[in-house]
Amino acid sequence: MATVNSFLLFQSHRNSDPGNPALHRKSTYTIVDYREELVRQLCGLALYDRPPVNEQVQAVPPPDQFCTDHLPKTAANGAGRERVKQIRKCEKDEGMILNTSMDSVITPKKDDELARLEIANEEISNLITTKSVAVDKIHSVEECSLFKQCPNAKCNKKIMQQTSSFMVKCDHCNGRFRSSDCRENIMINFIVCDPADESLIRLTAFQPILVTLIGSVQDVSVDEICEKVLKLENVVITFNQNMVVTQIEQNQ
Repeated sequence: MATVNSFLLFQSHRNSDPGNPALHRKSTYTIVDYREELVRQLCGLALYDRPPVNEQVQAVPPPDQFCTDHLPKTAANGAGRERVKQIRKCEKDEGMILNTSMDSVITPKKDDELARLEIANEEISNLITTKSVAVDKIHSVEECSLFKQCPNAKCNKKIMQQTSSFMVKCDHCNGRFRSSDCRENIMINFIVCDPADESLIRLTAFQPILVTLIGSVQDVSVDEICEKVLKLENVVITFNQNMVVTQIEQNQ
């Protein structure tokens, strides 16, 4: 903005003093020419000469800090070959940064030795963080609601609101479905008291868990479901890191 204002003032000054030879410029004089002239004056360069060029060659870094690979890759869909322009691996903070271009193609590498590894089911189960707590009763029920579940197998989220009597829209996957294709589900938020430190734990349970304890929930009101949950006594509740109940069983 300052350059534009100074250019306008300079043009106004030229028009006010046309007889001054120091203000004479070519007829096609524009702000681009003014910028170049201004830079030459600030940097002490000749007004009508080529600017100097930095010809210093950048030193090559050690190979353990930087390396550049030019690798051709084939698109996974077989549409054709795309070239990876440059892959740079830089060590930083004991990590690695991978810089790629817009047309880079990264494909998974198949490791036969890794594919032959066998992991027992119990080892996989141990990777899932769960916790169990034994309680003598349910402290309270905060919320119990009936809702439609998204029929998209990759979503299965709660339908927040129904668009019309025929169609619903899922706010999570943005899909639109027939209302009749959505499965009814139940969600209940309740509180239990951890006997270890008497702290309150807020948990969420869905229909598959409730059915195993209180039986069928079809044609049952919300108040009746809450009453059945509050009547549970001496139970062991298992929940995951998201505080969602995965199992409820009677404490033997």
